[in-house]
Amino acid sequence: VTKVTPPPTLQEFGMRISTLPLMYEPDTRWSYSAGLDVLGAVIEIASGMPFEAFLQRRLFGPLGMTSSFFVVPASQLGRLTTNYGIFKGEKFPIDPPTDSAFADPSMIPLGGGGLVMSPRDYDRFLLMLAGKGAVGRTRVMKEATARLGMSNLLNSGVSTENTFVTGQGFGAGGRVTITNDVNGSGIGTFGWGGAAGTIAWVDPTKGVRASGFVQYMPGEALTFSRDFGKSVYASL
Repeated sequence: VTKVTPPPTLQEFGMRISTLPLMYEPDTRWSYSAGLDVLGAVIEIASGMPFEAFLQRRLFGPLGMTSSFFVVPASQLGRLTTNYGIFKGEKFPIDPPTDSAFADPSMIPLGGGGLVMSPRDYDRFLLMLAGKGAVGRTRVMKEATARLGMSNLLNSGVSTENTFVTGQGFGAGGRVTITNDVNGSGIGTFGWGGAAGTIAWVDPTKGVRASGFVQYMPGEALTFSRDFGKSVYASL
């Protein structure tokens, strides 16, 4: 039996990932992957600072996002919600605050699934996206950068069949609506859903930003994430 130790740093994580074979040839098929986690390692190299420090300096601080952590401080654990597992319609706790993976100081800062934040902070981030990189007079990225990140970055020949983005596009970490959406969102809507059911998006066509928060896995065990968008647009 080969013993595998967790990577101690984000750079080590990126190096280990780089040794694995590709699932598909580049520019042929979209695949949900650890790409966003690897990008965090790239950001460290490009910025010359730890990924957490970069986010704090460039996003969290300027936007007033005061409850966003890779490792939740002990003083804030009382605010962390329990994540539940759903099995045969019954729920049971799988990640309570008192023993949460997000309270483990050895966890590395994974950009694709290691960040915890409050609904208020998440909305500040969505507000920035809706403002094309700015909230009021506070600009954290160029408008052209924000527009590019929320646009479809997939070439026309890339297959999305039977994936999380079937029939749609994908930008810098989020699904992009490129055809009529059953929920009622406009073309160019950018957003994503979490493994534990949370869902959020920015709809520049209809001037809507929305987010819904739950904590259960798998996210499709209940209908919340599937029906939330329909409810939002129906209410408008």
